[in-house]
Amino acid sequence: MKNIFAITFGTSDVQIDLTKLKLNGFEFSDTENTITHTETRISIKVRDNRFRGKELLEWPRIDGEVIYKNYKIFKEILKFPLTIPAIEMFLNEKKSNSIDKWLLIYTNQDEKVDAKNRDNDTLYLKEIFKSKIKELYTETSDNQFEEFQIIDHVIDIDKLYRDFEKQCKSILGLPYKEIKQIILLAQGGIDQINQAITLNLIQAFPFKLKQYQKAENQLPKKLNFPDYFLQDLNKQKIKKLLNVYEFGAIEKDMLPDKAIYHLAQYAFKRLNLLYNVLNINTQVLINQCNYSKSSEIIVIPDNESDKLKDQFFSAKIYFTQKKYCDYLWRLFSINENFYRVLLDLKYGDSKKYYNQQNENKRSINNEWVYYLLNINKSLKTYLLKRQIYLNNPNRRAYKAIIEFLLAENNNDFYLDSSKIKYFSKIQDKMEEASDLRNLCAHKLGAVELIDINKSLGPNFTAYNLNNELDNFFEISPHKPFGIYDDIKKDILDLL
Repeated sequence: MKNIFAITFGTSDVQIDLTKLKLNGFEFSDTENTITHTETRISIKVRDNRFRGKELLEWPRIDGEVIYKNYKIFKEILKFPLTIPAIEMFLNEKKSNSIDKWLLIYTNQDEKVDAKNRDNDTLYLKEIFKSKIKELYTETSDNQFEEFQIIDHVIDIDKLYRDFEKQCKSILGLPYKEIKQIILLAQGGIDQINQAITLNLIQAFPFKLKQYQKAENQLPKKLNFPDYFLQDLNKQKIKKLLNVYEFGAIEKDMLPDKAIYHLAQYAFKRLNLLYNVLNINTQVLINQCNYSKSSEIIVIPDNESDKLKDQFFSAKIYFTQKKYCDYLWRLFSINENFYRVLLDLKYGDSKKYYNQQNENKRSINNEWVYYLLNINKSLKTYLLKRQIYLNNPNRRAYKAIIEFLLAENNNDFYLDSSKIKYFSKIQDKMEEASDLRNLCAHKLGAVELIDINKSLGPNFTAYNLNNELDNFFEISPHKPFGIYDDIKKDILDLL
């Protein structure tokens, strides 16, 4: 893992130390604003630094080229007050901190540009800086430098933003997984360049970007802006995901608050019936996050009637997301399990009698038949009369068994008989969409809302079906997604 130090160059990044001129064989002409090497008569022009005297190069392209080509002559009178202190601060923060690569961003406009603007280009300041770095850190080699030059539209932030967006990852010269940190010093030069590169690096390298700042006459400092910006960006993403109950898309590193991720994971897993791994998240919420509402919300359903309700919430969420095949699968999971749950809660687990090897519909599954006869001696004959196969438990058999028992006044189920009959009417409607469900499950077909509505018959739509199931499961219109509305609200409160 490598650290990359990225710098945008401005016209103040290479300055002249006026106190060292005489000592190093230079003379200063206040009338001509020139600094001349007395032995070689090589000279440069300088201009005022608003904080001190004439320390800045008059024309960074012209005067910078002179210094670059005669670096050994000028090096003792150069100073880098806006870059070197920030570099030293980073290196001194931790013993393990090092700079493995450099990204140098500079301007080098073509000759079509106005001469005054072109003469302020920073390509030679970048070269002078490279020479200084190799002098300070002697182990630095040329292949550790990556460069990005801007040749036109230097104040067009729209173009700059899109250009950086396209090249953001490739200009660093390393794969994403090999980058530990990007240390950014984006303060010199043109604001539009600094803004474009900063915003793109934040998004391309979330939580890997560290930004520093060094102003004239001030100590360097580390900025929290990248983290603040990314967190606010992620808050908006999370809000958008919560609008459609996409709990599973909320990632672990989106925000530092652990409770947000673990609440979302709890909801996602529960909606997908992953009850056996819910404790991973509930334990973190209770023990590490001190989540105050844990006793009200964070529970692990321990009966299948609650799981049926979760299946309906899941179906409604897929419906909201316009994922209609997933919606149908969840509905048919309710359809296939409702009567089984009624039976199992009273007479014990019947699923264990399902034999995958026994696919011949006309064969008899003796264990399944024995289970039925223990409930009522007439059940086998009744099911055969209704032409229901006894090779394995199935949804038609379960429904017929419950109907038989209710007719026998054996109605001691966890739901009363009126509730069961109400569901029976809903199930009849769900059965009308069974061909669409099979299309999704077995033929990889696509289904749209119009297809579902058409299958349900005239004057009845999927919205009506959802409303009927809302009534059956006694879901409040104020909380149409039940506990998942509570979790959504809690996450929003934590943002």
